[in-house]
Amino acid sequence: MAYKALYRKWRPEVFEEVIGQRQVIRTLKNQITTDSISHAYLFSGIRGTGKTSTAKIFARAINCLNPTNGDPCNVCEVCRSILSEQMMDVLEIDAASNNGVDHIREIRENVKYPPVKSRYKVYIIDEVHMLSTGAFNALLKTLEEPPDYVVFILATTELHKIPATVLSRCLRFTFKPLSLEEIRQRLLTICRSLGVDYEEAAVTTIALNGEGALRDSLSILDQCLAYHPGELHYHQVVEVLGSINENLLFQLAAHVSQGKALEALRLVQSLYLEGKDLQQLVTDAMKHYRWLLMASLNATVEGWETLPEATREQYLEQSRSYQTGDLTVIIRQLAETEYIMKRSAQPQLMLENSLITLCHQMKTGALAQTSRVVSENGKTPRQPRDLQETTQAMDQKNITQLDQRIGRIEDFLNRLKQRKTSGTAPSAPYSQPNHPSTAGVSSEAAPGLNGKAVDEAGHEQRNSEKQKPDSPEDQELQVETPAGTTSEEAMPAEGRNPEKQQASMKPVTEATATNTAAVSNTVNEVTVVRETVAAFEETGDGEPPASCGTGEAAPLTFDMIRQMWPHVLDQMRTDKKVSIQAMVREAQLTQLSGCELTLTFLPEQTILCERLGREDIKDYLATLIQQKTGRRLRLKLEVKEAEPQHSSSDQVIEKLKQVVPEELVEVVEDDQDDPDLM
Repeated sequence: MAYKALYRKWRPEVFEEVIGQRQVIRTLKNQITTDSISHAYLFSGIRGTGKTSTAKIFARAINCLNPTNGDPCNVCEVCRSILSEQMMDVLEIDAASNNGVDHIREIRENVKYPPVKSRYKVYIIDEVHMLSTGAFNALLKTLEEPPDYVVFILATTELHKIPATVLSRCLRFTFKPLSLEEIRQRLLTICRSLGVDYEEAAVTTIALNGEGALRDSLSILDQCLAYHPGELHYHQVVEVLGSINENLLFQLAAHVSQGKALEALRLVQSLYLEGKDLQQLVTDAMKHYRWLLMASLNATVEGWETLPEATREQYLEQSRSYQTGDLTVIIRQLAETEYIMKRSAQPQLMLENSLITLCHQMKTGALAQTSRVVSENGKTPRQPRDLQETTQAMDQKNITQLDQRIGRIEDFLNRLKQRKTSGTAPSAPYSQPNHPSTAGVSSEAAPGLNGKAVDEAGHEQRNSEKQKPDSPEDQELQVETPAGTTSEEAMPAEGRNPEKQQASMKPVTEATATNTAAVSNTVNEVTVVRETVAAFEETGDGEPPASCGTGEAAPLTFDMIRQMWPHVLDQMRTDKKVSIQAMVREAQLTQLSGCELTLTFLPEQTILCERLGREDIKDYLATLIQQKTGRRLRLKLEVKEAEPQHSSSDQVIEKLKQVVPEELVEVVEDDQDDPDLM
């Protein structure tokens, strides 16, 4: 006799053998005993929970010649025919391969004929969510009003894909996942029946990996027994599953709690060299930290009591080296790492980076701070993922200081303009603090520019002996007296000693030219800033031409554009703009001038430049750049000028001119029409 898989050999044959679905079994048996059979049933739930098995038991029970308390006898002719799959009145249809309208039409034609041997004609449609929309619509009428002798049993693992019109025509039963203890007891029963020498830890590990599906657990058990017949030990199960040994997970968690990043990396490297799947490592690590979290909370969760006593003690002991908040953050970060590893071409690098970060945070105490933020905000702080978030997260303090500085410049320029119109000089010029060109020069060394008058002899005369600033802003903008200048030199001209004044006029006169140039440069800089501010105010969309953004965002530089350009190309691929992406890849980012971004093509790529020059494509590219940077840029497409081609003889002549003196070189053009040269 051919070998049967364990999940087929141990398939339930009566309702009492169906595990973990008491509410479903009780309802079905009551309908059978009271003879109130419905025309359509819908069984939903995850894989391996008994949906198809229950449907087959129900089909035999309603057709059995000698039912017992709602269960089929499995002895009568009808039951034996159904068990051997020879009964024409019970049909099992796979909707995944029979999902068209024609298949449903065939069913509609067949339901017209009554059953041959049994009482009911039963159609079991497995994976019914795979039917097409047309097939569902074709089934509706038959499903709503079938003949009295027809029963439909629909089974699905994805209830949300079933149309509401079908759901409303069926009795729905939800098959819940099996508990760890239910699967474990079933596995122990099978192992004892087969005479297998088993370990409790091995059986528990198989039940855990079943994840609520008995069929998955039986498949794992079948594979383990094939690996080593007659024995079932923990290390054999770990080898078959490719999972991580429990002791290694405890070691990894210990390295993380102590901040030993190097030891954690060595452990990961050894597992990688053994051929372990790093994705499985992250999954097992998350399960391990879940047990640590439950142990720290002293929570008796499902499956805790089934763990060996020694393992539970290990979890309790290791949980004391973590805070509860630390464990929640670690689980969250491992989940993010698992997601990143699935999308990365270097999953090992992503895992190592995550472990180093966790170890560093545990060592410095930063993980506890992160856990407090999580408890307050409900989400883990993350790093900015694109250029727009990066620019928005820049230090706002510098931007505020720049705004204040521009405001002071504007105030001073307005006062300067007003006093120039009225014929009076301002109290003090604007001078940048510690400007290199004005260092060491006093305010009285710039006659004619700071409110002083100079006579023919070069003597300075003040309008008043003591001139106070007009406002605190004026006092802030005044040039302070440099260190090393005597108080007498800082006094007005009328209060100085004439002899000392005459002796000091020479260096003052020499410094005048230097300070005049320095102040002139400063005023020029102020003028540039003023023009920039005016251009910003006159811009139609309220955006500065240099940064192409709002006043709250940092300026956009060409380096930022180059850094985010690969993300723009990836977004084109995501938007299924493959042809545009191919053309843009050929272009070269040349410069960013104000709000205008220049893309340059080679001369032989002129046709690409023309195609990208379409307004709809340029608008799409500008919108895409704005999504990534927060800036609306204008695109300028240009073709690089072709370099002139020189012949080999021209290149030789040019090299000769560079080496040989000009008077010794005479260039004679080759004239093939000259008979003297023939």
